[in-house]
Amino acid sequence: MKDKLITVATHSYEKAQFIKMELEREGIECYLSNINLIQGAFSGGVKVRISEEDLDKGLKIIEHINEVYFKEEKLPEFPNRVLVPVDFSEYSYNACVFAISLAKTIGAEIDLMHTYFSPLINTLPYTETFSYDLNVDKTLKQIEDKAKKDMDHLHAKLKKQMKDGSLPTLKTKVILNEGVPEEEILSYAKKYRPQIIVMGTRGKNRKNDDLIGSVTAEVIERAKVPVLAIPEDTPFNNISQVKTLAYITSFADNDLEAIDKLMRIIGRNDIDLHCVHLGHEGEDPWDEVQLSGLQDYLNKKYTGKKIECELMEGDDLLVSMDKLIREKKIDIITLITKRRNIIARMFNPSIARRMIFHTDTPLLVFHA
Repeated sequence: MKDKLITVATHSYEKAQFIKMELEREGIECYLSNINLIQGAFSGGVKVRISEEDLDKGLKIIEHINEVYFKEEKLPEFPNRVLVPVDFSEYSYNACVFAISLAKTIGAEIDLMHTYFSPLINTLPYTETFSYDLNVDKTLKQIEDKAKKDMDHLHAKLKKQMKDGSLPTLKTKVILNEGVPEEEILSYAKKYRPQIIVMGTRGKNRKNDDLIGSVTAEVIERAKVPVLAIPEDTPFNNISQVKTLAYITSFADNDLEAIDKLMRIIGRNDIDLHCVHLGHEGEDPWDEVQLSGLQDYLNKKYTGKKIECELMEGDDLLVSMDKLIREKKIDIITLITKRRNIIARMFNPSIARRMIFHTDTPLLVFHA
């Protein structure tokens, strides 16, 4: 049987050809796929694929190629940070506590962010008196002052807990701004590139139009950094209490990259990992082959960790996920989401968005 092929890079046709040439020069057999024969050398998204047994050597070569030949303009360096958007609710505070334990584990600082929304809608015609504008200014000042007071209170509370030893001591920064929450969060994340965004949600059996849940769902859909959603009724508040993870795989090209990020975020060996694919036994024999290959690769790469790759049978993902969480005692669910246009998101909500309002289990989402 032919060795399993792994996609190790996706580039323009010209760059993919160059990588192929360099890999083969080092004795690694290489294949290109997803080539647009009409556009030829102008086609993009060409996949570079090599045998699984050559993966470690191939990745080192590709890393060297990217550094030497495809080097882009270096972005400014920022401290490692965990971004925590807050709305001063109890579940938002719980997310802060969990984020602090996570930041301590990965050696990061904490950025607390609150965005207050100012409803600047002129409902009166321009002929109305100027007193209306003065009232609006007064209202906006009150909104800003309250947001600052609430943020100062939250920050002082966390600092006090750091001082008395109930929370690890970390450098923290507060960001207070005006605007649409999800847009401000995404803009800040794009500029400062936090390692992860941690957000609180109301979780299961709460109203689907819950504001913070909707903001979290939107950030998950669009952020390019990992997002961890912590539901209100999560039974733990410290990363050290996490024992069992579930990674939901659809056999995407970047599964291995996402799993590697997951392992680095958790940073411990005493973790059980369940890599799960939704399907039916015997429906697609290739699913079993891919799960077996994934199991072998992960066992070799993460020695000492308990890893299971399994098929999860069922027609309804959410029902199957409930069963998995219950039977395997899953602490955090992890998956990859892809950014889609707004029409697609309105009429076909993503798995991640549906999970936000369905479960009390934390959800960690990587962007494809």
